[in-house]
Amino acid sequence: MNVLIINQYAENKGDRAVLFALVSELLRHTSNITVSTSNPKLWDGYEFYAQNNVRFVPWGWDYNIGCGNLKRKLNIIKKYTYTINRELFLLKGLSSRWTSRLLANPLFAQALNEAELIVSTGGHHVTTILARDAISSQIFDLSFAARMKKNFILWSQTIGPFNFHNDRNYRFVTKIIKQAERIYIRDNHSFSLVNDIVPTISLSMCSFCNQI
Repeated sequence: MNVLIINQYAENKGDRAVLFALVSELLRHTSNITVSTSNPKLWDGYEFYAQNNVRFVPWGWDYNIGCGNLKRKLNIIKKYTYTINRELFLLKGLSSRWTSRLLANPLFAQALNEAELIVSTGGHHVTTILARDAISSQIFDLSFAARMKKNFILWSQTIGPFNFHNDRNYRFVTKIIKQAERIYIRDNHSFSLVNDIVPTISLSMCSFCNQI
């Protein structure tokens, strides 16, 4: 099984520790693991990942690495590509498979297309506290997993609180959450919010996350 771990933040020691634990566990079940990270170069020289053939690619909302001149021009209008992606997602929903080829980093898009399971790794916060209306690379990249009908899991997550200024951003975020196969959350406060959004979602407490 091909597994793609997304939303990994390479510059944070806690996030790096979480990735090590997650990859160690996944290697018991598969040898095909790709990680979408904020800075692939920071993983050069790590023997554990090299020995296990773990591949690193950029985030989907990153037009600086492996995009060529055409995609790099998207940096000029990067703030608008989020809005374009959101509107296409809300308009077409899960049918717009071609959008990742148009708006996402091509290395990320290829890894996403090949993946059979996507894991959004923590510790991240799907919240409006850290980013206005939760506009972030995490939501941008997750939307492609949802749109392409991929099985995806939110692992080691805090969900909320939510205080949206734009209802379309709220619809965008909650629609993505509703597509998750399972959510492993880091705190009790997230339970009630997620249950309000999608009562049928499979929720579990990530006990390992509380130890980091």
